[in-house]
Amino acid sequence: MTQPPLNEQQLAELAEMLELAKTTEQKARELNEMTIAFEEKWQRRLDSRQGTQPQASQR
Repeated sequence: MTQPPLNEQQLAELAEMLELAKTTEQKARELNEMTIAFEEKWQRRLDSRQGTQPQASQR
């Protein structure tokens, strides 16, 4: 069973949703990078206060 082709409005909506999905994915990647940097910064501060050596991340 085949589906009828999409009309112009449906194609435009799909294109808009695709762009939104791409933007969302990029923002999620940026947030992840910021979170990792934040965790590493505070882990170094904690380690320096405790006088311990920084541990390698388990990623």
